[in-house]
Amino acid sequence: MMQAQGELGSLQQSMLVQRENVRIFGIENFMYRQYRSKLQKSRDAFLRFVKAYSFQLPLGGVMGVLPQLFLFGGGGWLVSRNRISLPDLLSYIVLAEPFSAFLVNMFSSFQSMRSAFAGARRLMEIWELPEERTGGAAFEIDDGAALVWIRNVSFSYGAGDAQKDSEPSQRPFGLRDMNLTIGAGEKIALVGPSGAGKSTVLKLLEGMYPPESGSIALAGHDYGEWSLDALRRQIVMAPQDPVLFPGDILSNIILSPESGISQEAAMKAAELAEIGDLARENRSIGQGARELSQGQRQRIGLARAFARGARLMLLDEPFSAIESDVAEKLQARVLACDAAVVQVTHRLAGMERFDRICVMQEGRVIDAGTHAELLARSELYRRLIDAGEAK
Repeated sequence: MMQAQGELGSLQQSMLVQRENVRIFGIENFMYRQYRSKLQKSRDAFLRFVKAYSFQLPLGGVMGVLPQLFLFGGGGWLVSRNRISLPDLLSYIVLAEPFSAFLVNMFSSFQSMRSAFAGARRLMEIWELPEERTGGAAFEIDDGAALVWIRNVSFSYGAGDAQKDSEPSQRPFGLRDMNLTIGAGEKIALVGPSGAGKSTVLKLLEGMYPPESGSIALAGHDYGEWSLDALRRQIVMAPQDPVLFPGDILSNIILSPESGISQEAAMKAAELAEIGDLARENRSIGQGARELSQGQRQRIGLARAFARGARLMLLDEPFSAIESDVAEKLQARVLACDAAVVQVTHRLAGMERFDRICVMQEGRVIDAGTHAELLARSELYRRLIDAGEAK
């Protein structure tokens, strides 16, 4: 039973911690089937435990009486020997059992209440998350047209919770009147100081949050017109800290049968991401992937992106923990793919290979151009380059 409950708990933890990955890669139905299977297995194990316990309960009752018999027998012997008086023995018997039971029950109840309150707080956090919209359609994408438009988009963290009644200017800002056009196959880098809103752009492009104002369109259709399943088939994300599921490397690249990715395609993606050797070893990944380095996890996340062949590839510091020579190879392969790429990075080596670099500050793009153009006119960009070279 403990093993079944452990597997169920592990899956529950993965689903909660990785809910963004589950949504981004469209594996909700697969995870639901996995959860039902584990839940049924845990239920069956629990029923077997209850049946076994029902036979043990009478034996436990007998064992529970034995200490009382010992107390009466031993106490009676002491009374017969005049070691203690009968009133003393009776007082001890009356006081000892309730007091010990009280202490045991109080400690047990205290621990249970702490666990219950912690679980209730976490449950309420999940419960209060907004439901994802349903409906929408899938649309054809013209390879010759611009792929994504971001028009006058503003977004503030906290707009959907207790801060929703406050003024937008008083909330932690994400984006302010953001404008950006991404062409089909175009390679764009988002650079800027920490907190400029770069990662927020990726979250909105993923469809994880709706903008407070303005609009985002894919292939000429507003995100709200797309079904989320169809939208997320066109977009893939490789985050800085990809979270992995228990299993092997190829299963973490494929993620679900609905992805349509074969073992051969997953292995090819693993080779592109420089993780093929570990994939061929059939390396097992446990809960939390503690047996892998951060760089290896990042390469698995990149292999997921390569395997899907999406129209838009979003990368958030994808090489931050990878050795420079390997990162150089991976960057070249990303920029050689057919997909449009939007990459957030603080590693500014090789910026000249991007079609366009957007410099962000305080939630908006303040300048955009090629590496040479920005070096010539943008003081902030020059400071970012100098800071990167100093590291």
